[in-house]
Amino acid sequence: MTAAHRGLPAQPRPPQGPRILRRPVLRASAVVPFLRGRERTSMMIGLALFGIVLLSAVFAPLISTYSPTALNPVAALQAPGAAHFFGTDQFGRDIFARTVYAARIDLIIAFSLVSTAFVIGTALGVVAGWAGGVLDSILMRIVDVALAFPFLVLVISIVGLRGPGLFSLYVAVSVVSWVFYARLVRSEVRQLRHAEYMLAAKASDYSTLRVLGRHLLPNVIIQPLVYASSDLVYALLLGASVSYLGLGVQPPTPEWGQMVQDGSTFIGAQWWLSFFPGAAIVVTAVAFSLIGDGLAALAREGSAR
Repeated sequence: MTAAHRGLPAQPRPPQGPRILRRPVLRASAVVPFLRGRERTSMMIGLALFGIVLLSAVFAPLISTYSPTALNPVAALQAPGAAHFFGTDQFGRDIFARTVYAARIDLIIAFSLVSTAFVIGTALGVVAGWAGGVLDSILMRIVDVALAFPFLVLVISIVGLRGPGLFSLYVAVSVVSWVFYARLVRSEVRQLRHAEYMLAAKASDYSTLRVLGRHLLPNVIIQPLVYASSDLVYALLLGASVSYLGLGVQPPTPEWGQMVQDGSTFIGAQWWLSFFPGAAIVVTAVAFSLIGDGLAALAREGSAR
C-alpha cells in the first residue's frame, strides 16, 4: 500500500541524474550467426587462402633461401626438385623465390588501386548525392563518359601515353576506376538523404560535415566496402594483365603476370615457368572472391535484420 492509500502525504522522489544513452555495442554473438553454412565456410576458406599468400609475402626472405633476381646460368631451366621447389627459369633464377616475392608487388598493386578508387569515388559520390543540382549533373556526365569506353583499353591507352611502369599503372587506374564507386555511393546517398534520421540530424542544427560524417556515411559505406572486396579480384587480374603486356612492372622485379609472360615461350617443355605464378594468381583471386561473397552475405543479413 502506497503512502497515498494510507492517507499520508506522498514523499518526494529523490532527484535522478541525467539519463545516459548508450550506443549499441556490436557483439560477436550477434555477428557470427549472420554467416552460417556455405557462406561461413566460403569466407573461412577465403581468409585462410589469403592468410597463406599474405604470410608468404611478408616472410619471403625467411621461407626462401634464394634471391629473386640473382642469375645462375648453370642452373637454368631446372625442373622442380629438392634444390628448387618450383624449378628455375631461363636465367637460373629460382621460381619459388620469385613467386613469393612477387606476392608483395601484386598485393600492393591490388590494395593500392582499390583503396584509391574507393576513397576518391566515395567522397565524390557523397558530395554529389548530397548537393545535387549542377554538381551532381556534372559528375554523372563524367561517369557516363568514363563508362562509355572499355575499362582495360582506357587503362592501356593512359599507360601507353605515360610510358610503362608501376606508377603509370597506378595513375591510369586511379583516373578511371573511381567512377564505379561514385555512382554506387551517389545512389545510396540520394535514397537516404530524406530518411527520418537524416531529417532529424539536419533539424538538430549540426554542421554539414557532422551530418555527413557521423550520420550519413556510416549508413552508405557498407555497399562500397562489399564492392571493394570483390573489386580486389579485378585489380589483381588487371595488374597481372598489364604486366603481361609489358606495360606494368618492369624486369627484373618479379611480378606474377610478367612471370607468366616470360614462361610462355617455354610452355611446351618447361611448364613450371608459367604454371606456378599463374597458380598464385588463381589462388589469390579465389581468396578475394570468397571473402567478397562472405561480406556480401553479411551485408544482406545485416540489412534484413
